[in-house]
Amino acid sequence: MAMNVWTIEGYIAGKPELKSIHDGQRVLNFTIGHSLGKDRETLWVDCDLWGKRAETMSQYLDKGGRVIVSGSMDHETFQKKDGSMGFRLKCKNIDKISMESRKEAEARRSSGGFQPEAKEPPSSDPSLDTIPF
Repeated sequence: MAMNVWTIEGYIAGKPELKSIHDGQRVLNFTIGHSLGKDRETLWVDCDLWGKRAETMSQYLDKGGRVIVSGSMDHETFQKKDGSMGFRLKCKNIDKISMESRKEAEARRSSGGFQPEAKEPPSSDPSLDTIPF
C-alpha cells in the first residue's frame, strides 16, 4: 500500500472561507504560501479542512497566520484565461494542523501583520506552472 502524506509549513494567503455544502457538512478552504527561498517562486497549496475541525479552526486561522499542515496531497489541472493549462496542489484529508501561538499571532497583528515576500496567488495560480513535476 502506497502512502501519500505531506507536511507543509507556510503562511495563510487571504482570509480562510468556511462553507456549508449541500449535505450540511462544513468545509474550511484556505491557501498556504510556502517560500522556497530567496529569488525562488513561492509554492501555493490549497487546503480543505472538513467537519467540526473546520468550524473550530475557522475561529483561529486568519490571513498571514503561520500554519503547519499534514495530509494527503493531490493536484488539479485547469484551463487558464489565456487558454493554456494550469496546475495547482491541494492538501486534502488533513490529519494534523498546527498554528502559531497566541503570543506570536498577537505580535504579528500589533506589528501590522505578516508582510510576505511573494504576492498572493492570482486566481488562476500561474505561479504553479514552474513546478518541475
